[in-house]
Amino acid sequence: MLPTLNEYKKGVTNWDHRYRDIPIRLTHHSAYGDTPHGIWNYYLFLKEPMFAYPDVFKLFSLGKYGNIPDLKFHGGVSFIEKSTFLYRPTMTICCLVKIGCDYNHLSDENLQELYTYSSVLQDAKDSVDFLYSNYKLNTVCCYSGIMAPRSEFIETSTGTFIHKTAKKQFDTVDPANDF
Repeated sequence: MLPTLNEYKKGVTNWDHRYRDIPIRLTHHSAYGDTPHGIWNYYLFLKEPMFAYPDVFKLFSLGKYGNIPDLKFHGGVSFIEKSTFLYRPTMTICCLVKIGCDYNHLSDENLQELYTYSSVLQDAKDSVDFLYSNYKLNTVCCYSGIMAPRSEFIETSTGTFIHKTAKKQFDTVDPANDF
């Protein structure tokens, strides 16, 4: 259910997306103080098994402001949060890095009304595209969650990918036609 206009004006609204296997969150903080149009943020959620090479993930997980690789974030990275999660395919604890940026820099102070949901989402997608064009990332199985090289997957008719080991779990289903 959508928030009422009054609820929206009092708080923060989040929109979660997935683009090219990367979770994205757009956030809009309601108007307050000297920001009558509110403040936009976007975040990318990077999971350790997404990266084909562990040393590349360390650039993000061990980084601090200013030395994280540039993914073309608006104004640069202004938020880093590290946590862990259970990667179920191997039952191991892995690192998750949430990195993001905000649209409330000195150069943005008179531009807030120009930023929209669509423009911020496109900026986030551009960051994901830049990530893919500069780093080797694994594919995520839509069925089991396994993250592995694309060569280990079967592509379905809808463009999703199923890991070859997951297909064995449901041999009566044809992933090329049934997803």
